Amino acid sequence: YQRRVHGTNYRDLFQHLVKNGYFLEVLTTDYTTFNASLYGTLLIVDPEEEFFDSEVVKFEADVRSGLAVVIFADWYNVDLIKSVRFYDDLTHEWWNAVVGGANVPALNDLLAVFGIAFGSRVFRGDLLLPGAKPSVFGSGTSIIGFPKGGTLVASGAPLKDEGERLLKRNSGGANEKVPILGFAGAPVRIAVFGDSTCLDSKQRKSFCFDLLLDMLQYTRTGIPNKELNTSGWQLASPLLPTKDVPPTRPPQHLRLASVVMRLGKATPRNGLPASPFHSFLAGDLRQKTADEFALHRTLHPKPPPRRTRPDSKAQPHSIMLYLPFCCTVAILVYLLRGVRRRTRKRIETV
Repeated sequence: YQRRVHGTNYRDLFQHLVKNGYFLEVLTTDYTTFNASLYGTLLIVDPEEEFFDSEVVKFEADVRSGLAVVIFADWYNVDLIKSVRFYDDLTHEWWNAVVGGANVPALNDLLAVFGIAFGSRVFRGDLLLPGAKPSVFGSGTSIIGFPKGGTLVASGAPLKDEGERLLKRNSGGANEKVPILGFAGAPVRIAVFGDSTCLDSKQRKSFCFDLLLDMLQYTRTGIPNKELNTSGWQLASPLLPTKDVPPTRPPQHLRLASVVMRLGKATPRNGLPASPFHSFLAGDLRQKTADEFALHRTLHPKPPPRRTRPDSKAQPHSIMLYLPFCCTVAILVYLLRGVRRRTRKRIETV
């Protein structure tokens, strides 16, 4: 099974990590196809696809075996997703946003076994964290679930509830300080952040690459940055998600774009080709191409044909197209005949 890889907005992120001595390899297949013992950190940024059950199981086993994880999430709010629904005049259909900023329900399923969960509220504001350059928390989520012994950090500046402002058409709720950065305690090494806008090359304003380097330092040493550690608070008991919990079931229209949902989350790994070459050897390349074509036709349907009233006599378009041509030819023939008549008269006169 090959995850579709499109153009990325994280080229500046990639180049920055390479300049700082990191080696990155882009995973284009599902999580069950790589040997985690050969890598130090799994970097997950703004995921939108669902995860197979086998991926969730392997993810837990790899993390407990020493694989470190850094996650940059994004916003997810069902009411806000419905509010951006629009009617497309070309296809004559209503188009829906699939997952919003990121697939937070899928991330929560992936991290549930470690007690980590993101919320459904959308926050926006200035990102001020000790030891890092000022940046922007564009449209992210907060951390509503975290394990005992972990460290949570809130932004130095209060954040505004952007979802409430957009849905209720007002200036937004009161500014709040909510946890947006978290470092899980031993024995696992998981660092999570609630927004990926500051890594996106589109904004071009202020990147949070310093924060990412601090998170990678934690995945190497198991100890958060000193300034971040002192500005946060360590949990003496688990933080349980009691409110602002996003739905656990993905939206139904995600099935149109999700390979995982079309194949089934419980699909066994040995039934999925790891690459197009393996797919060709397995003999299912033709079926895979047909499935992709059907998906493309579903996402980009042809516009409906024009309708004419049954009581009206619609003339064929061919007559309307050939009428100017026929008139032009008739005029030319008439003019040529006139020229021939004048020529004959002159000859007879001579």
